[in-house]
Amino acid sequence: MKGNMVYLQSGGPTAVINTSLLGAIMEARLHTDEITGIYGSRHGIEGLLNDDLIDLNAEEQGQLDLLTQTPGAILGTSRTRLPSNINDPEYETVLSTLKRHNITYVFVNGGNDSMDTCSKLSLLCKDRSLDIRVLGIPKTIDNDLAITDFSLGFPSAAKAVINEVQSLYIDAASFGKGKVYIAEIMGRQAGWLAASSSLIPSPYTPDLILLPEAKLDVEQIMAKIKDTYEKKHVCMVVVSEGVIFDRDLSATHVDAFGHPELEGVSRHLLYRLKKLGYPCRDIVFSIPHRCEPSYLSKFDLDMASKAGRFAVVEAIKGESGKMVAIKREENHFSYFLADVSKIANVDKNFPASWINPDYSVCGEYKDYLKPLIEGEPTLRYQGGILLHTTLKNKRVK
Repeated sequence: MKGNMVYLQSGGPTAVINTSLLGAIMEARLHTDEITGIYGSRHGIEGLLNDDLIDLNAEEQGQLDLLTQTPGAILGTSRTRLPSNINDPEYETVLSTLKRHNITYVFVNGGNDSMDTCSKLSLLCKDRSLDIRVLGIPKTIDNDLAITDFSLGFPSAAKAVINEVQSLYIDAASFGKGKVYIAEIMGRQAGWLAASSSLIPSPYTPDLILLPEAKLDVEQIMAKIKDTYEKKHVCMVVVSEGVIFDRDLSATHVDAFGHPELEGVSRHLLYRLKKLGYPCRDIVFSIPHRCEPSYLSKFDLDMASKAGRFAVVEAIKGESGKMVAIKREENHFSYFLADVSKIANVDKNFPASWINPDYSVCGEYKDYLKPLIEGEPTLRYQGGILLHTTLKNKRVK
């Protein structure tokens, strides 16, 4: 079926979210019998609600090529949530935009909440008997998307955490008498990213890795920190932002999807340690580490591009209401489609069996992660500054 396609980016950006977009653009250009216009929706679903689309065919190839090293979401992102009832007037607005621009293919690139949007759009088109194919492309540094072996963007974020925490520990160990360092790592309710620091080789492997999925005993944690510091005169604690402890979250901001902003756990631990007389410092590894191009995993980059291409091919075949997922067989990776309704709003937690009682992570996880962080792409700089994509953002009228 011939028509136009629109691409949405949603949720927190990753280092490879723009690479999936590039893959989709390049594949769509090979199928001009089925896809004519290639559009980008500005700020996720808001672009369809506001009829704010840009013409990606108007962009220069040289600028598109730089998408592989451009941080952020080049089309603009959002955390806007569609109503639960597909008869809500907002859906008529979305349909008006799709029909006005003869859009037949819709691609939603994002995480759990974005797959909620993808699921609702596919149900809407099915309910209205419209031949509009809607597919999801996985993206999240949290690695908490169900069914898929891993989520695109997670490997590069993990690689950034591994290298930055290692550098921090090497620096911390330079002093004769150092401090207790508490490194807070992003990860809303899953510890995949914080656990990646377990790949740092000895002697700079973190002394404690605290994950949301672990049974945490604060007194036991303090005792281990005390023992480690007395022996080494330095201690590295890595903690996932999703670890709760007994802190007050009553004033915490909650987003449109009902998720509380959990950052601040490192400061909570810091106050406890200071009361016990320990010299300590907390470091929050946040936004730069989720999308920093300097630590790109070439494997992640290649998989992201191929996922975008795979989505376009499958949509042309008639697939809809599904998400591109990744399957691993003895470290061989391939793509398949999974029902997006079984992925939306479902969390994939870090396996409890991979967490050791001494607050370390077992070797099974290391074997899982190692192939994902392999390879370094060649990045382009100008005057020592990383080049990035600048779009014309030509509005579709």
